[in-house]
Amino acid sequence: MRVHLALTLKARATRLAPAAAGLPFLGWSIFPRLLRVRPEQLRRYRWRLRLRRWQLSRGVIDEAHYQRAVRSVYAHLAHGDTWALRRRWAEEGTRRD
Repeated sequence: MRVHLALTLKARATRLAPAAAGLPFLGWSIFPRLLRVRPEQLRRYRWRLRLRRWQLSRGVIDEAHYQRAVRSVYAHLAHGDTWALRRRWAEEGTRRD
């Protein structure tokens, strides 16, 4: 049994490019055998972590809330090839304490 769905691609949302150029998807650039976080997403993560650190220093949030926020960002980054980035960020965080 065949079902005809009559699906079409949106011209504005369709991008034809070689796989080597990477496919942007949910804050990641997907390459063959490689998943990299996009620079815009890194800026957002850095901003969010700085905001949470500031909130923690002002008493707006408690230590548990701050740790959950950091773990959330690190867990999302762990899906890609970001081990060196996460290690560098962790070292920077411990130097500031």
